[in-house]
Amino acid sequence: MYSFQSSNPFCNEIELCEIGDIACVQKIDKALTQAYISYCFQWHKTLPLKPWSKLLSAGPEICSICINEKDKEIAESLVRGICDEMGCKVKFTYKNLKKKRVIYE
Repeated sequence: MYSFQSSNPFCNEIELCEIGDIACVQKIDKALTQAYISYCFQWHKTLPLKPWSKLLSAGPEICSICINEKDKEIAESLVRGICDEMGCKVKFTYKNLKKKRVIYE
């Protein structure tokens, strides 16, 4: 087995949104799994320089939800519905992820 870094010619991942409520993130986790949507979570520490980070979370961390771009509409409707139901704040970012990934073969 060897590994190499790819420059992601086929990477279609986007950062869909940022959420600070852990209970909301857990419910979104279940909903995305039940809808068979591929996703990943990235946790970031809140920064005092970004004013929206304090609005999203009272805690020390914010969760970014990353998904495949083709699932954007379905995932967005799921996240909006859950956040409206639970009353948690969400910031939709829609950033393209252009990180290098390690591919093992």
